[in-house]
Amino acid sequence: MKAVSLKSLTKMTRPPSCTLEEDRSQLKRIFDLLHEPRETLQPIDDYEKVHIVPLEEAILPLIGLVPDIESRAYVAKQRSLTIENGIAQDESAAICLFTMDWEPQCVYTILNQRLQSPDRNLLKPFFSYLKLLLTAFWRLPSEQKHVLECLNGKMIQDYSYFGTKNEIVLMPATSFIVTNIIEPLKNFHIITMREKELPYLLLEPPFATEAEHVSTVATCQSTPIFTPEEEKQIIDELIREQGGKKQWIYTPVPATDRQMELFANELKRNKDCQELVLAFTSISTIGICYIAEILKVNRRIKILVI
Repeated sequence: MKAVSLKSLTKMTRPPSCTLEEDRSQLKRIFDLLHEPRETLQPIDDYEKVHIVPLEEAILPLIGLVPDIESRAYVAKQRSLTIENGIAQDESAAICLFTMDWEPQCVYTILNQRLQSPDRNLLKPFFSYLKLLLTAFWRLPSEQKHVLECLNGKMIQDYSYFGTKNEIVLMPATSFIVTNIIEPLKNFHIITMREKELPYLLLEPPFATEAEHVSTVATCQSTPIFTPEEEKQIIDELIREQGGKKQWIYTPVPATDRQMELFANELKRNKDCQELVLAFTSISTIGICYIAEILKVNRRIKILVI
Protein backbone atom coordinates (compact mmCIF):
# COMPACT_ATOMS: atom_id res chain seq x y z
CA MET A 1 0.00 0.00 0.00
CA LYS A 2 1.31 3.46 -0.88
CA ALA A 3 0.11 6.73 0.68
CA VAL A 4 0.82 8.99 -2.29
CA SER A 5 -0.99 11.95 -0.79
CA LEU A 6 -1.13 13.38 2.73
CA LYS A 7 -3.08 11.03 4.95
CA SER A 8 -4.60 11.53 8.39
CA LEU A 9 -4.83 9.00 11.18
CA THR A 10 -6.54 9.51 14.51
CA LYS A 11 -7.31 7.57 17.65
CA MET A 12 -10.71 5.96 17.47
CA THR A 13 -11.84 7.47 20.77
CA ARG A 14 -14.00 10.56 20.37
CA PRO A 15 -13.13 13.38 22.83
CA PRO A 16 -16.15 14.88 24.62
CA SER A 17 -15.36 18.30 23.14
CA CYS A 18 -15.21 16.97 19.59
CA THR A 19 -17.93 18.41 17.33
CA LEU A 20 -19.74 16.84 14.41
CA GLU A 21 -17.94 19.27 12.10
CA GLU A 22 -14.61 17.94 13.36
CA ASP A 23 -15.77 14.37 12.81
CA ARG A 24 -16.85 15.10 9.24
CA SER A 25 -13.59 16.88 8.47
CA GLN A 26 -11.53 14.05 9.97
CA LEU A 27 -13.44 11.31 8.15
CA LYS A 28 -13.09 13.20 4.87
CA ARG A 29 -9.31 13.14 5.21
CA ILE A 30 -9.18 9.50 6.35
CA PHE A 31 -11.46 8.05 3.67
CA ASP A 32 -9.63 9.91 0.93
CA LEU A 33 -7.46 6.77 1.15
CA LEU A 34 -9.92 5.08 -1.20
CA HIS A 35 -8.64 7.24 -4.07
CA GLU A 36 -4.97 6.30 -3.67
CA PRO A 37 -3.46 5.02 -6.95
CA ARG A 38 -2.38 1.39 -6.98
CA GLU A 39 0.75 2.03 -9.02
CA THR A 40 3.94 3.82 -7.94
CA LEU A 41 4.10 7.40 -9.20
CA GLN A 42 7.10 9.58 -10.00
CA PRO A 43 8.94 11.30 -7.11
CA ILE A 44 7.63 14.60 -5.75
CA ASP A 45 10.43 17.07 -6.31
CA ASP A 46 11.37 20.59 -7.49
CA TYR A 47 9.12 22.20 -4.88
CA GLU A 48 12.11 22.17 -2.51
CA LYS A 49 13.93 24.62 -4.81
CA VAL A 50 11.50 27.49 -4.26
CA HIS A 51 12.13 30.00 -1.48
CA ILE A 52 10.03 30.11 1.66
CA VAL A 53 7.62 33.03 1.51
CA PRO A 54 4.82 34.23 3.81
CA LEU A 55 1.58 32.26 3.57
CA GLU A 56 -0.13 35.21 1.87
CA GLU A 57 2.36 34.92 -1.00
CA ALA A 58 2.43 31.12 -1.04
CA ILE A 59 -1.29 30.97 -1.83
CA LEU A 60 -1.25 33.52 -4.65
CA PRO A 61 -0.97 30.81 -7.37
CA LEU A 62 -3.96 29.07 -5.76
CA ILE A 63 -6.36 32.01 -6.16
CA GLY A 64 -8.95 30.87 -8.68
CA LEU A 65 -7.95 27.25 -8.10
CA VAL A 66 -8.96 26.87 -4.44
CA PRO A 67 -12.22 28.73 -3.66
CA ASP A 68 -12.06 31.42 -0.96
CA ILE A 69 -8.38 30.65 -0.28
CA GLU A 70 -7.39 34.20 0.75
CA SER A 71 -9.85 34.61 3.62
CA ARG A 72 -9.19 31.05 4.85
CA ALA A 73 -5.43 31.67 4.85
CA TYR A 74 -6.00 34.86 6.84
CA VAL A 75 -7.95 32.94 9.49
CA ALA A 76 -5.27 30.23 9.63
CA LYS A 77 -2.52 32.79 10.18
CA GLN A 78 -4.45 34.60 12.91
CA ARG A 79 -4.78 31.29 14.75
CA SER A 80 -1.04 30.59 14.52
CA LEU A 81 0.60 33.22 16.69
CA THR A 82 3.03 31.05 18.66
CA ILE A 83 6.22 29.18 17.76
CA GLU A 84 6.74 25.59 18.91
CA ASN A 85 9.21 22.95 17.76
CA GLY A 86 11.05 25.64 15.79
CA ILE A 87 8.05 26.13 13.48
CA ALA A 88 7.55 29.69 12.23
CA GLN A 89 4.13 31.34 12.15
CA ASP A 90 3.63 30.91 8.40
CA GLU A 91 4.60 27.24 8.59
CA SER A 92 2.22 26.66 11.49
CA ALA A 93 -0.51 28.50 9.55
CA ALA A 94 0.11 26.23 6.55
CA ILE A 95 -0.74 23.21 8.72
CA CYS A 96 -3.82 24.93 10.11
CA LEU A 97 -5.00 25.77 6.58
CA PHE A 98 -4.42 22.15 5.55
CA THR A 99 -6.83 20.94 8.28
CA MET A 100 -9.60 23.44 7.47
CA ASP A 101 -12.61 22.11 5.58
CA TRP A 102 -15.02 24.19 3.51
CA GLU A 103 -17.29 23.90 0.49
CA PRO A 104 -17.20 23.35 -2.41
CA GLN A 105 -13.51 22.35 -2.15
CA CYS A 106 -10.71 23.13 0.28
CA VAL A 107 -6.92 23.02 0.14
CA TYR A 108 -6.78 19.42 1.34
CA THR A 109 -9.09 17.98 -1.31
CA ILE A 110 -7.51 19.75 -4.29
CA LEU A 111 -3.92 19.18 -3.12
CA ASN A 112 -4.49 15.47 -2.58
CA GLN A 113 -6.22 15.09 -5.93
CA ARG A 114 -3.06 16.44 -7.55
CA LEU A 115 -0.73 14.39 -5.37
CA GLN A 116 -2.66 11.30 -6.51
CA SER A 117 -2.36 12.24 -10.20
CA PRO A 118 0.40 10.80 -12.41
CA ASP A 119 0.88 14.29 -13.88
CA ARG A 120 3.34 15.91 -11.48
CA ASN A 121 3.02 19.24 -13.36
CA LEU A 122 -0.36 19.69 -11.66
CA LEU A 123 1.50 20.28 -8.39
CA LYS A 124 3.36 23.38 -9.60
CA PRO A 125 0.77 25.92 -8.35
CA PHE A 126 1.14 24.32 -4.90
CA PHE A 127 4.96 24.46 -4.78
CA SER A 128 5.21 27.51 -2.49
CA TYR A 129 2.48 26.18 -0.20
CA LEU A 130 4.03 22.70 -0.16
CA LYS A 131 7.36 24.28 0.75
CA LEU A 132 5.78 25.82 3.87
CA LEU A 133 3.68 22.79 4.74
CA LEU A 134 6.35 20.12 4.34
CA THR A 135 9.00 22.30 6.01
CA ALA A 136 6.69 22.43 9.04
CA PHE A 137 6.15 18.67 8.93
CA TRP A 138 9.90 18.07 8.69
CA ARG A 139 10.44 20.11 11.84
CA LEU A 140 7.91 18.08 13.84
CA PRO A 141 9.26 15.06 15.72
CA SER A 142 8.36 11.77 14.07
CA GLU A 143 5.74 9.68 15.82
CA GLN A 144 6.06 5.90 15.97
CA LYS A 145 2.50 4.73 16.41
CA HIS A 146 0.83 1.35 16.04
CA VAL A 147 -2.30 2.49 14.21
CA LEU A 148 -0.61 1.29 11.06
CA GLU A 149 2.79 0.74 12.68
CA CYS A 150 3.95 4.00 11.16
CA LEU A 151 7.47 5.24 11.84
CA ASN A 152 7.36 8.80 10.55
CA GLY A 153 3.88 10.11 11.27
CA LYS A 154 3.57 13.77 12.25
CA MET A 155 1.34 14.76 15.18
CA ILE A 156 -0.44 17.99 14.20
CA GLN A 157 -2.97 18.37 17.03
CA ASP A 158 -1.32 21.59 18.28
CA TYR A 159 -1.46 23.15 14.80
CA SER A 160 -4.81 21.88 13.52
CA TYR A 161 -7.85 24.10 13.06
CA PHE A 162 -9.52 21.46 15.25
CA GLY A 163 -7.31 21.03 18.30
CA THR A 164 -9.22 18.24 20.06
CA LYS A 165 -8.08 15.37 17.85
CA ASN A 166 -4.89 13.34 18.31
CA GLU A 167 -4.32 13.61 14.57
CA ILE A 168 -1.27 12.15 12.86
CA VAL A 169 -0.42 12.95 9.24
CA LEU A 170 1.38 10.46 7.02
CA MET A 171 3.76 12.06 4.56
CA PRO A 172 3.29 11.64 0.80
CA ALA A 173 5.04 8.60 -0.72
CA THR A 174 4.80 6.59 2.52
CA SER A 175 4.54 2.84 1.84
CA PHE A 176 3.15 0.01 3.95
CA ILE A 177 3.17 -3.76 3.79
CA VAL A 178 0.37 -6.00 5.08
CA THR A 179 1.55 -7.96 8.13
CA ASN A 180 -1.61 -9.83 9.07
CA ILE A 181 -5.27 -10.34 8.15
CA ILE A 182 -7.69 -11.51 10.84
CA GLU A 183 -11.36 -12.43 10.42
CA PRO A 184 -12.80 -12.48 13.96
CA LEU A 185 -16.37 -12.40 12.59
CA LYS A 186 -17.93 -13.30 9.28
CA ASN A 187 -17.37 -10.51 6.72
CA PHE A 188 -15.41 -8.51 9.28
CA HIS A 189 -11.66 -8.23 8.66
CA ILE A 190 -8.86 -6.62 10.67
CA ILE A 191 -5.82 -5.82 8.53
CA THR A 192 -2.56 -4.75 10.15
CA MET A 193 0.18 -2.98 8.20
CA ARG A 194 3.70 -1.74 8.82
CA GLU A 195 5.53 1.16 7.23
CA LYS A 196 8.44 0.05 5.08
CA GLU A 197 11.56 1.88 4.06
CA LEU A 198 12.01 2.53 0.34
CA PRO A 199 15.32 2.13 -1.54
CA TYR A 200 14.87 5.56 -3.15
CA LEU A 201 13.47 8.91 -2.06
CA LEU A 202 10.03 9.50 -3.57
CA LEU A 203 9.57 12.77 -1.67
CA GLU A 204 12.43 15.24 -1.67
CA PRO A 205 13.06 17.02 1.66
CA PRO A 206 11.84 20.64 1.59
CA PHE A 207 15.38 21.95 1.99
CA ALA A 208 17.32 22.23 -1.27
CA THR A 209 20.57 22.32 0.72
CA GLU A 210 21.64 21.66 4.29
CA ALA A 211 22.60 25.32 4.53
CA GLU A 212 19.00 26.30 3.79
CA HIS A 213 17.82 23.89 6.49
CA VAL A 214 20.10 25.48 9.08
CA SER A 215 19.19 28.99 7.91
CA THR A 216 15.43 28.49 8.10
CA VAL A 217 15.67 26.84 11.52
CA ALA A 218 17.72 29.77 12.82
CA THR A 219 15.27 32.27 11.31
CA CYS A 220 12.13 30.77 12.81
CA GLN A 221 13.79 30.31 16.20
CA SER A 222 14.89 33.95 16.34
CA THR A 223 11.75 35.60 14.91
CA PRO A 224 9.67 37.05 17.76
CA ILE A 225 5.89 36.69 17.79
CA PHE A 226 3.85 39.68 18.95
CA THR A 227 0.21 40.11 19.77
CA PRO A 228 -1.62 42.84 17.77
CA GLU A 229 -1.59 45.05 20.89
CA GLU A 230 2.18 44.63 21.31
CA GLU A 231 2.81 45.46 17.66
CA LYS A 232 0.76 48.63 17.90
CA GLN A 233 2.63 49.60 21.06
CA ILE A 234 5.99 49.10 19.31
CA ILE A 235 5.01 51.34 16.39
CA ASP A 236 3.37 53.98 18.61
CA GLU A 237 6.60 54.24 20.62
CA LEU A 238 8.68 54.42 17.44
CA ILE A 239 6.51 57.24 16.07
CA ARG A 240 6.84 59.19 19.34
CA GLU A 241 10.63 58.83 19.20
CA GLN A 242 10.79 60.18 15.65
CA GLY A 243 8.62 63.17 16.56
CA GLY A 244 9.13 66.09 14.16
CA LYS A 245 12.45 64.79 12.80
CA LYS A 246 13.27 64.97 9.11
CA GLN A 247 15.09 61.62 9.24
CA TRP A 248 13.06 58.62 10.38
CA ILE A 249 14.95 55.45 11.31
CA TYR A 250 13.07 52.18 11.59
CA THR A 251 14.72 50.17 14.39
CA PRO A 252 12.55 47.12 15.35
CA VAL A 253 14.25 43.91 14.14
CA PRO A 254 12.79 42.13 12.31
CA ALA A 255 9.92 44.25 10.94
CA THR A 256 6.74 42.20 10.94
CA ASP A 257 4.18 42.77 8.20
CA ARG A 258 1.67 44.18 10.68
CA GLN A 259 4.26 46.60 12.09
CA MET A 260 5.14 47.79 8.59
CA GLU A 261 1.45 48.31 7.82
CA LEU A 262 0.99 50.48 10.92
CA PHE A 263 4.23 52.33 10.19
CA ALA A 264 3.18 52.96 6.59
CA ASN A 265 -0.23 54.29 7.62
CA GLU A 266 1.51 56.91 9.77
CA LEU A 267 4.11 57.92 7.18
CA LYS A 268 1.55 58.32 4.40
CA ARG A 269 0.19 61.40 6.15
CA ASN A 270 3.37 62.58 7.91
CA LYS A 271 4.60 66.04 6.86
CA ASP A 272 8.02 66.04 8.59
CA CYS A 273 9.89 62.98 7.28
CA GLN A 274 12.18 63.62 4.30
CA GLU A 275 14.58 60.69 4.73
CA LEU A 276 13.53 57.12 5.58
CA VAL A 277 16.21 54.71 6.88
CA LEU A 278 15.41 50.98 6.79
CA ALA A 279 19.00 49.70 6.76
CA PHE A 280 18.86 48.39 10.34
CA THR A 281 15.98 45.95 10.03
CA SER A 282 14.76 43.08 7.84
CA ILE A 283 11.57 43.42 5.80
CA SER A 284 9.48 40.82 3.99
CA THR A 285 8.22 41.31 0.45
CA ILE A 286 4.83 42.28 1.89
CA GLY A 287 6.55 44.91 4.04
CA ILE A 288 8.29 46.26 0.94
CA CYS A 289 4.87 46.72 -0.67
CA TYR A 290 3.84 48.90 2.28
CA ILE A 291 7.01 50.98 1.81
CA ALA A 292 6.14 51.42 -1.87
CA GLU A 293 2.72 52.72 -0.86
CA ILE A 294 4.40 55.30 1.41
CA LEU A 295 6.61 56.60 -1.40
CA LYS A 296 3.67 56.71 -3.78
CA VAL A 297 1.55 58.83 -1.43
CA ASN A 298 4.09 60.91 0.53
CA ARG A 299 6.08 63.02 -1.95
CA ARG A 300 8.00 64.77 0.84
CA ILE A 301 10.26 61.73 1.33
CA LYS A 302 13.24 62.31 -0.96
CA ILE A 303 15.76 59.75 0.38
CA LEU A 304 15.29 56.05 1.10
CA VAL A 305 18.16 54.13 2.75
CA ILE A 306 17.89 50.33 2.68
